[in-house]
Amino acid sequence: MSCLKSHAGPWEKAMMEIARVRKTTVLRRFLSRVASTQNTSGSGGAAGSRGARGRRQAAAADVVRLASDLCAWLHQAVAEETDTLTPLFDADDAGTLVAVSKADLLDQIFDGVCRHLRDRLQQGLADAGCSATALQERADPEAVLTLFKLEGLLGFYLGTTETLLGQHAALSECLRSLRLDALRVFFESLQLSVKKTASVATVIAADLGVAPEVQALLRLLKDMMEHLQASFVPHQQREADFAPVLGAVVDPIVSLADTAELPGTAMAEQHDNARCVHKVNTICSVLSVILPFDFAAAKRTKLTTALEGMLVKFTSRNAEQLLSKFGITARISELAAEGTAVDVRALKETATSLFAYVYNVEALSVPFLDRVEVLRIRDRVRADIARAVCDAYERLYNAAAERIGDAEQHKEVFYHPPEQLRSLLDIDASAAPAPLESSAA
Repeated sequence: MSCLKSHAGPWEKAMMEIARVRKTTVLRRFLSRVASTQNTSGSGGAAGSRGARGRRQAAAADVVRLASDLCAWLHQAVAEETDTLTPLFDADDAGTLVAVSKADLLDQIFDGVCRHLRDRLQQGLADAGCSATALQERADPEAVLTLFKLEGLLGFYLGTTETLLGQHAALSECLRSLRLDALRVFFESLQLSVKKTASVATVIAADLGVAPEVQALLRLLKDMMEHLQASFVPHQQREADFAPVLGAVVDPIVSLADTAELPGTAMAEQHDNARCVHKVNTICSVLSVILPFDFAAAKRTKLTTALEGMLVKFTSRNAEQLLSKFGITARISELAAEGTAVDVRALKETATSLFAYVYNVEALSVPFLDRVEVLRIRDRVRADIARAVCDAYERLYNAAAERIGDAEQHKEVFYHPPEQLRSLLDIDASAAPAPLESSAA
């Protein structure tokens, strides 16, 4: 062998002949493997008994198993052929002239399988209803999930193949092309699913909850995230890889909460509250899906911040409405004005009406707050509004005491001290609100 290596021409011819023989052998074995997958896939009688949808679901599972089986076989075959060729290149003789490398031979050996690999996977996608043509008419969640799984699988084997054969090898380029095709069709089908959801979920439900179509989209998102969590994709790479997918699903869902129509006249009269409660329910539903996954940390933080801002505005607006309803805001302003007489009668009517309301209702009524689906957030907002009312009443109580001066007269106006109002509304002045991220789960 060392003697042969010293003559470039004969050495190259010998290596080319070896590559030709190995290529023929590998191709024959690969076609046998492809034939075995055709005999075993898509034959489930139970799937057939469930009709066209059942057959598509079975075929969707088959195409992922098919790709996994063929790519794993090729990975093993590359390793075996590498072991076969390595001894031919291990000798380190002086004056050796090697006109062809081991990488060149491996590239030629596996060049023949590329077309058959592409054809078989495209056939599997067509059988599963996951081809670009089929998805222009409909985008089933199963098809979207299949394409997501297939893209991730092809990406994994592309990385291993590039390591073994190089980036420019025919098999590497074939896998890269298949992966890019799967990725393109995946995003097209995902966007189609999102648009379909937006076109159907145009009116907010009476309970201000999340529409069934949006819930189905969130289930698809959860399935994709669980698959990615269990995959071989490195942890540090997952967030960047999945960010476009997360944005393509979550951002339209949140935007839809701002544009969907409110049903009924009663909701129109309390437009701000109804809209806010629906959006809170929407964001909480999204957060409940993405919270367990570390690679969604950036989106989780963004949504949590947005939710916090919405709850602060909701609390402030409804607390101010209650304070205006009882006249507390007006009385505080009057007491703050210098050179004006204290309207004792108005102060007494304000304090009396507030406590009469609290005694009768035993709470502070806030329109649509009871339709917030997450109990911990509902309780937190109710407590924050009650706390704001108690704080304002305490400011009124203290300002009146300073302006009236006479303790007995002040007591006749305000029968109830601020502590009693806090006790009635079950408000602990020293308690801090619960962390929002945990409350949204």
